[in-house]
Formats: sequence, C-alpha cells, structure tokens
Amino acid sequence: MGVALFLIGILAIIAGIVMFIVALVRKSGWGFVRSLAIGGVGLILVIVGVVVGVTQEGAPTGEVGESRLNPVPFGSSLTYVDEQVTVVSSRRVTEIGWSTPDVGNIFLIVNVKVDFLGDPTEKRHYLSTFVFRVVDSGGHIYDAEWFVETDTPLKSGEFYGGATTSGDLVYEVEEQETNLVLIWNCGLGVDRYFEIP
Repeated sequence: MGVALFLIGILAIIAGIVMFIVALVRKSGWGFVRSLAIGGVGLILVIVGVVVGVTQEGAPTGEVGESRLNPVPFGSSLTYVDEQVTVVSSRRVTEIGWSTPDVGNIFLIVNVKVDFLGDPTEKRHYLSTFVFRVVDSGGHIYDAEWFVETDTPLKSGEFYGGATTSGDLVYEVEEQETNLVLIWNCGLGVDRYFEIP
C-alpha cells in the first residue's frame, strides 16, 4: 500500500512538472495553477506513501523465520546452509538448582535440537550457545545465562556433518512476558526466528 502510494505520487509529480513546462511554453496562467496542483497532490501522495510504508514495516514480511514478527512455528525446523535448528520444547521455572531469578522474572528453558547436514568427513561445524538469544515483544534481547544450567544443557563444540546435538538454553526474562521469540544467529549478520510456546 505504501509503495503504491509512493509510486503514484512520483508519477503525479512528474505529470505536474511536464504540465508546468507545457504551461511555461504556452504562457498559460491556468496551466501553471494546474501543474502546481497536480505536483502538490503528487508530493502529498509521496509523503503518505512513505509514512504508510514505514508504519507497515512492523507487519510480517518475507519468508517464515526471517522476521521476529513471522517466526518459524513451534516444532518446525529451519535449515540455513547445512545446519538445521528446531525448538523442541520450552518451560518456565522459578528456580534451577540453587539459582533463582530476580523479583518479577522467571527462568525460561528452551530445548533446541541442531542437526549438522554437511559432509560427514569434514569437521567444519562449530556451535556456540552465544548464537541463540531471546527477544520479547518490546524488542528487549536476552542472552543465555552463563552460570545457570539444567541437567541437559546445550553444549558448545565442534561437530562433523551428520551429527545431531540437543539441549537446554536458559534465559532470565520478565515473568509476564508471553510473546517471546528465539533468535538464531546462523551466519554473518543473518538471524532466523523461532516461536517459543
């Protein structure tokens, strides 16, 4: 919608400029007024198109998983190059071992499975838990907890193609937050997003 208004506005401005030149050649007073009116309407349409385009930026766009507003549905997998990630489960707890979250927060435990689909003769996959983060509805990004882990943590390490690993990531998030999304930084500047139930 915003792009269409923007393009129509550009065309109206071009039409206004052409009419202004014609009016200038013909020395027509009404031609000047009409060209300015059409050019003015075009300018307004361009501005409205830009504003609508910017406000629609928050709408889900692109392929599933390419935006936090359009995450991979829970339980589905997403493959990037030759690594495949699936969010297997999630749960919220108020303590893990001796650790408790700050007042107003809870621990979010996200179980993730990673399949390495590359050549099994090459040891070329390195997995770090730092490539997984969580974002809330307000845009606040949480890193995984360093010193709080479950009995089955997701471990960093190097893997051959054909290997599979899974485990838990722990995040301390606000207790009332329900719209959380897992971020997987799967490449240089490439993030993919997963729904957390």
